[in-house]
Order: sequence, then C-alpha cells, then structure tokens
Amino acid sequence: MITQVNRKVLKITKHKIVTWCFIIGFVTLFNPYNIEAQIEKSSHHISISDYTEIEGQIIRYGDITSASKVVARLQVLNRRRGNQAVVAAVPQLIYRLEEILEAGSMESEGEGEFMLSLINLLANIGDRRAKGVLLKCLNTGSSVALGLSKMDRGIVREIAGFLNSDDSQKRHGAAYTLKKMHSLNPGLFSSSDISFVRDRLVSRLNESLKMPYLYALGIFGDSSTLPLLDQIANQDTVMVRNKRVNRNVAAQSAQKIRER
Repeated sequence: MITQVNRKVLKITKHKIVTWCFIIGFVTLFNPYNIEAQIEKSSHHISISDYTEIEGQIIRYGDITSASKVVARLQVLNRRRGNQAVVAAVPQLIYRLEEILEAGSMESEGEGEFMLSLINLLANIGDRRAKGVLLKCLNTGSSVALGLSKMDRGIVREIAGFLNSDDSQKRHGAAYTLKKMHSLNPGLFSSSDISFVRDRLVSRLNESLKMPYLYALGIFGDSSTLPLLDQIANQDTVMVRNKRVNRNVAAQSAQKIRER
C-alpha cells in the first residue's frame, strides 16, 4: 500500500533521475572525453563478430560494467557493419533502458553514462520499436533527436505535445529535440507540422526562462512571430550570470527569420 509519504518519496526520486539525465546528457554532449570519443579511441581493440543471444542476455540482466562493454562493442559493430548487424539487439536495449527509467534513480555517474550509451545506440539504429522509450528521454541531448528524426512524420506532433507539459524539463527537451530534428531531417516536417509547433511554442512564451522556445522559434517562427520576438528582445528583464539571455536569443531568432 502506497502511503502519502511514499508517494512523496517516489515523486522526489523520479525528479532526481530526470535531473541526472539532463546534467549527464549536457556534460556528455560537450565533454571531449564523452562516450563516443572513448569508444572511437578504443574501437581498434573491439571485435566486430556477429551479435549473439548471450550478449542480449548480458544487456538485459547483466551488471552495468558487463552490459556497458557489450553496448560499446555493438556501437562499434553498428559503425563498421551497419544497422542490420545490431538490429536484433533492439528489444534488449529497450528493455534495459525502460528498466533504468522505471527505477526512478541512479546510483552513480557510471549508470547515467550507461543509460546514455543505450540511448545513443538505439538512436543510431533508428528502429521504430524504440520510439516510445526515446520519447521518455527528450531531455538527454542530441542523440534522442537523431533517433526520432528517423521515425515517421507523425512523430513531430507527438513531440510537440510535450511543449505544453507542466514539467519544464520536458518542455525544454521537446523544444530542443524539435529544433535539432529539423536540422537533421527537415523533410520530416510538413508545413502544417511547422505551424502546429510554432503555435505551441508561442503559447508558452509567458515562462520566465524562454531560451529553448526562443531558439526553436528561430527555426519554426515566421513573420507573425517577429513582433513578439522583437518585444522580448527589447523589454525582457531576465538575467542569468549578468546576461539578458532571453533578449539575446530572441534577437538572434528574429534575425534568422528576417534572413529567410
């Protein structure tokens, strides 16, 4: 029986994993010693033999150290021999990633990096079966955008739905993901999709920190959004580290729209 206290603890724990995902994803994205770099550096020592069922069981049930080694090998195998060489591992990768997300907590940075390596491999494979779990990871960086950019057209509106979430990290993750997806696969976005995304971005510009939405409006905005962007660029008062962040980004996005 879940008591009120237990519900509160569970809510706090789930918030912690979201925060961990965001922090580790950001650091990994800009860290020169990130997962991709480490794998590439050591890839000449890694076997590119066929994926095996035993490896699948290690991914699914093994300790993090063992499972991480398997995932690292599959990343190299995918890079060398293509998606068909590793696509059989997709169900096991999804299972383990879902398990981490459902646990609601991470013991260490190593576990966070392992989670990101699972996301990275699923994103590179681009199998449609991974869509659901990748949608749960919108706040983890550009790998998710890569994976979702390989899905069918309906994915754009699914992600845009998160722009109205009550969770600010989900909103910001969705805005970043859509912006990145457009740069990776602009053909995925129909004109009606772009209007749909733009309307939802504009509807949440009453938030105090608007940066992710303002960046996205540089891609999805049009002449109708210019007055709003100009107003923010001239009047917004939010300061972060002595910089008028909303003003600066709004001005940049307005300039992009005018240049199109």
